[in-house]
Amino acid sequence: MHLHREALISASLDIVDRYGLADLSMRRLARHLGVTPGALYWHVESKQHLLEMVARHMLAPALGAAPTGDTPLDPVRYARLVRSCLLSHRDGAEIVTAGLSMPDLHREVVAAGRRVLGGDAVTSRTFLAFVLGSATLEQAQRQLREVTGLGADAHPEANAEEFFVLGITAVLSGLKKEKSSPASFRGERMSRIVIMGATGMIGSAVAAEARSRGHEVLGLSRHIPAPEKRVEGVEYHEGEVSDTGALLDAARGADALVVTVPINRATGEADAIVEAHRSLIAAAPDTRVIVVGGAGGLQADENTLLVDTPDFPEEYRAEARAFVRILALYRQAPEALDWTMLAPSPEIAPGPAAASHRLSTDSPAGSFVSTGTFAVALLDEVENPRHRRARFSVADAE
Repeated sequence: MHLHREALISASLDIVDRYGLADLSMRRLARHLGVTPGALYWHVESKQHLLEMVARHMLAPALGAAPTGDTPLDPVRYARLVRSCLLSHRDGAEIVTAGLSMPDLHREVVAAGRRVLGGDAVTSRTFLAFVLGSATLEQAQRQLREVTGLGADAHPEANAEEFFVLGITAVLSGLKKEKSSPASFRGERMSRIVIMGATGMIGSAVAAEARSRGHEVLGLSRHIPAPEKRVEGVEYHEGEVSDTGALLDAARGADALVVTVPINRATGEADAIVEAHRSLIAAAPDTRVIVVGGAGGLQADENTLLVDTPDFPEEYRAEARAFVRILALYRQAPEALDWTMLAPSPEIAPGPAAASHRLSTDSPAGSFVSTGTFAVALLDEVENPRHRRARFSVADAE
């Protein structure tokens, strides 16, 4: 039999619908398809990856319905659509829950929810938790009736959708009331983040993402932006990356200091930004420092940096070399300094976060990253540090 993605998904759902998720194993799937178990691993890495693939297939109608433009979608209508996807197959809610343990699918589903619900990651995750929990309970009650023969009066499934609509409406109403102060319902400690360069292309995206997650943000820049250009909820102050004392004062008590300041591109002068980082390192701040670096310092191959390749844009070469020097300074810094450098892909441009992204360390994770995706990766690192005293890079999944 010729194996392909659709055949694996179809056979997996056939097994689940007949026997339940507990009976779905790689060996059982291979027997169902008439192949050896080893043949499956040419197409899927593990059972967890198989469940992710099946879950994405089940959620396709909902993922496709999430708006990408200015046309809104009623959140309750969207919730009913997601619920119908979960109930379309036996143990569907359990399959999707397992699939969502994989980071790429989880980000994709949360991003779709954010587009429907207004861009708030906390609201999207809460919405998803209610829909999954409701569908899981509904399917468990249905299976109990099948096993025990309990009548409809014991578990009135006929009213399940009505109860679901009432429940999701109440959840959305509560989230809407709390949206102005997300720290009150997030259920975890909020961070105080100071962003040096908060009005730039990357800095403003990081500020917006941090606020959407409920963090307190202090934005520093040479000039306080006009009201219409400010990120709602950000406190803006004037500041210079070269003024180490003022920078440390602003960052005192903060959980992270994000430095997203390029060289002076008008003059091409790079020494000032290098010296600013040297001074910051020498001051040994207690606050974690996250530096927005450059792609030019990533490896093109084992022996060559991107900045040293013939096709590297000449107008960015001075800045790239500056951040190579800056990375070297941090790598030589005392062990007590908690730092991370996040480098973009070779191309970065304004835009919303992608449904999923990739990370790498020494080489580019891909060719392009949007500022939205970059901000997501940076805030993920703030909340769950995985690259302490290291440099990593991010790219939109292609």
